Amino acid sequence: MRSDNIKIYIYPMQFVLLWLFYGCSNFTDVDLPSSQLTSGTVFEEKSTANAAMLDVYSKIRESGILTGYTSGICSQLGLYADELQFYGASGTGLANYYNNSLLATDPQIAATWNSSFTQIYSANAVIEGLDRSKALPADFKQQLKGEALFVRALLHFYLLNLYGPVPYITSTDYKINSNAARMPEKIVYDLIEKDLEESINLLQKVYNGSYRVRPNKATAQTLLARVYLYSEKWEEASNMASAVLNQSDLYVWPTSLDLEFKKESKATIWQLMSNIEGANTYQGNVFIFIQGPPPSMALTENLVNAFSNGDLRKNQMAESRKQRNSNLVPSIQIPGKIKYSHFIGVSCSF
Repeated sequence: MRSDNIKIYIYPMQFVLLWLFYGCSNFTDVDLPSSQLTSGTVFEEKSTANAAMLDVYSKIRESGILTGYTSGICSQLGLYADELQFYGASGTGLANYYNNSLLATDPQIAATWNSSFTQIYSANAVIEGLDRSKALPADFKQQLKGEALFVRALLHFYLLNLYGPVPYITSTDYKINSNAARMPEKIVYDLIEKDLEESINLLQKVYNGSYRVRPNKATAQTLLARVYLYSEKWEEASNMASAVLNQSDLYVWPTSLDLEFKKESKATIWQLMSNIEGANTYQGNVFIFIQGPPPSMALTENLVNAFSNGDLRKNQMAESRKQRNSNLVPSIQIPGKIKYSHFIGVSCSF
């Protein structure tokens, strides 16, 4: 699973605005601005309902756990687990991850938590809007609800594995959410399973649109296999993973690792589309540089050397960059699978 631009492959990852109301009805009885839609209006048309779901994916791509920016767990946990060497400024949030000096009060910890539950709130809003809608076709509602349930399960899964016991939020009602409490891990896993099982029943086998940027049935099955694995349900995990791997009509191993991370790869199960046409994963701006030192981070030598010399992943997924003006300093390794800067005018890898 790759964040940003999160990408799942077939091989073995609210806040409420309280408005002040005044006594005079003239301040509250106003026409709806032309640029805004009520939730009821959104789910009267396929185009606006679809836009609401696309906005959820946009939020996931731009911030929080799965973004490809340095505020996502790809960078943060890579530094924390010593897979990445930090080259940025000391005293920053990322330096705290790298130096294992995180505190519960660190703003980045709160930002990850808050943005994740904002995204969960948005997924819940889609689910509730679809359930109330009388105008949308049944098959369309099923597809969008399956996607929203998958997203809700995915975000809770990562929150659970980052923070331990967490609340499982299934409503947009601030009165309910304000009293939400952390739940035991087993209960959270059970709720994740429940959401994914419903998602699997609602989603279709075929993809909705191009480049596999919308979850299908196998996407939810893949996550459920991982949930079973983490819950030590070995047989269920094996069976669910096999249900995905056996779909050889949809998923094909590429003939070259150079093709593995292309947006057209048939090994991809799900990926998030870039923010604009001509853009690639945000991780390109994090890791790619011409000469050292890197602007932020790079692979550690220990991580690269953990792969044997005959391992194609070592040869294809790590590339060397020389330090500027020095032949004495060892080469710096960057993830070779990330071959494109964020914006080069052509979208090659999401």
